[in-house]
Amino acid sequence: MKKTTVFKILIWSGAVLLGLVFVLCIHIYMVMIPKEPDVNTRIMARIDVHQPLSATESTKITGWLYQQNGVDHVMCNPKTAIVVFTYSPLQANANNIASNFKSALHYPYSNRYVPTEEELQSSCPVASTSAIYKICTSIKHLIQ
Repeated sequence: MKKTTVFKILIWSGAVLLGLVFVLCIHIYMVMIPKEPDVNTRIMARIDVHQPLSATESTKITGWLYQQNGVDHVMCNPKTAIVVFTYSPLQANANNIASNFKSALHYPYSNRYVPTEEELQSSCPVASTSAIYKICTSIKHLIQ
């Protein structure tokens, strides 16, 4: 009687474990498939102007960027001379927008800011106040 109960428990445990491994493999496969950007995808880009901006120039820059195809939100800070905008990758290319910005608005020293590989590796997409961030940093500290 005891052997059959233990045998049934082992069979069920093995089946559940095998099922969980199968689900994990399917999940990893689905996450790793490269996806085409969909219609709702938005990308953020930054242009550093490298010269002082007035409030009227800031308004002019904002208006010009809003007129560009695919751009849906623009923020221009005249104090730091930085322009940040979001756009649809299906409709626009940030490099083209930045080069058109440079020539159309006559800001020859402006360029698109692209983070280095090191900066990308050190960045974290999770807010530092979230529970997931705290759990991840705790695990990193335990591993080190």
